[in-house]
Amino acid sequence: MVFMNKAKINVTPDMLFGATEVHLSPISFCQENVLLNSSLEQPLQALFKAGKEQGFEIRVASGFRSAKRQLHIWNKKARGERPVLDQNEVPMSCPELPEWSWVEAILRWSALPGTSRHHWGTDVDIYAPNVLPKGYTLQLTYEETQPSGVMGEFYLWLDEWLSAQAEDGFFRPFMNVNNNKDNFGVACEPWHLSYKPVARVFERAWDEQARSNHKFKGWLLEQDIELKSVIIENLDQIFARFVHLPLASKKSE
Repeated sequence: MVFMNKAKINVTPDMLFGATEVHLSPISFCQENVLLNSSLEQPLQALFKAGKEQGFEIRVASGFRSAKRQLHIWNKKARGERPVLDQNEVPMSCPELPEWSWVEAILRWSALPGTSRHHWGTDVDIYAPNVLPKGYTLQLTYEETQPSGVMGEFYLWLDEWLSAQAEDGFFRPFMNVNNNKDNFGVACEPWHLSYKPVARVFERAWDEQARSNHKFKGWLLEQDIELKSVIIENLDQIFARFVHLPLASKKSE
């Protein structure tokens, strides 16, 4: 089943880059701080209901995330003040790598500020806290989602639920397991769902507004971001490997 607000979405650069919340609304059945595009409310509620019927109390770990918040995460990781995980999800040490390799390592698990799909309000990270062991702190790692992981049962159910849904509904944008090993792109994120009817609008807007006329590069140059020079130098490669792949729009055309 697909739910869609038929109102035309006029996507601005600020919406693409996470610099505004004007396109977002609080979701009534989620935590107070969860903002999303209003078109997600019904399909997300249907997912929550389906999960509850199977014993899973689904929660949103992350909905909209502003560029300011993403910048804070990025700078903490770049300075070695927040863990950066390797391909085996083991914390790395900042001095071990040259600057570009460090940027690649961060990008495996965290989007470059201004490029996160979470800026759009079309994507959510979900989990089921009621299946976690008492006192366990959620990490949102690939290991947690595997059959032997602490949330393996939930994500196995989610696999089945997603496969039974209409093609034009929720999908997982980052599911290439090989990326965990060779760092070609974003690591596998079974918890990350994107609502295709709205996400593809933002993806196309990104291609039209950000890639083609370099608005993003201009925006990025204005930010107080760590490792800025090496990011700018390798921006085309970052776009090709780490930004919004695979396009939801390409899956239906």
